[in-house]
This record gives sequence, C-alpha cells and structure tokens, in this order.
Amino acid sequence: GRSASPPLCARSSHTPSLDTMAAAGPPQLSKDQAKEALDEAIKVFEEPSNRESLTHKVKEINDKYTEPMERQMNMMMQLMPMVQAMLKDTMVKYGFDENNFMMGVMQIQMHAMGDAEMGPKTEKIMKALKGEIA
Repeated sequence: GRSASPPLCARSSHTPSLDTMAAAGPPQLSKDQAKEALDEAIKVFEEPSNRESLTHKVKEINDKYTEPMERQMNMMMQLMPMVQAMLKDTMVKYGFDENNFMMGVMQIQMHAMGDAEMGPKTEKIMKALKGEIA
C-alpha cells in the first residue's frame, strides 16, 4: 500500500519558486516609473488614516523606549511593516512584493538623487521609517 507520506521538502513548495523569481531579478524602474511610484507613495502617506496610525505608533514607541538605539531599532522594526503594508498596492503595480520591496525603494532613491522634485519626497518616506513624521 501507499502508506508512506512524501517527504516534507517535496510538499513545502506551494509558492512559485523563490529561486526563479530571484534569478529574474527585481523589475528595473525607469525614472518616470520611479517618479510615479514615489508620487503615489506620498499620496498614500498623506491619507489621514495612515498618518494617524504611523504617528500613533511612533508615539507608542517613543513612550515605551527611552534608550535611543533601542527606540531607533523598534521604529524600523515596527514602522517598516506598516509602511510596506500601506505601499503594497503601489509597489505591486510596479512588479515588487515584500521580498524585493526594499530593492524597489532603493531604485526610487537612486533615481531621486540629484532630482530637485523627487529628492525631498524620498527623504520624507525615509524619515517616516525612522519615526520622523512631518
């Protein structure tokens, strides 16, 4: 009879293989795409409900952690998933997911370097990740 169950490793790949996705590499954003993605991201940030939840989380972290390094670490650890969740739809539209989200962010930053319009916007998002919500 067929009583032996297949080895675990054979069953565990119910998602598309990460290797094939990684091999293809992240999508390459053109400067125009980076600009559009950035504008959308800023819009998402400006939504009162999003600002509210980020501001609330920052206050929570500030109240809980007094030691600067610990505070900074918690800002990144707790705000990053929130920001990623907020920007998920925007990033997915440009071909990024939670696995290569930061690569998308870095590409946008690269395009923003020396760009008078994009620079301040990327700065705003990076500051938000550190808990500095303007």
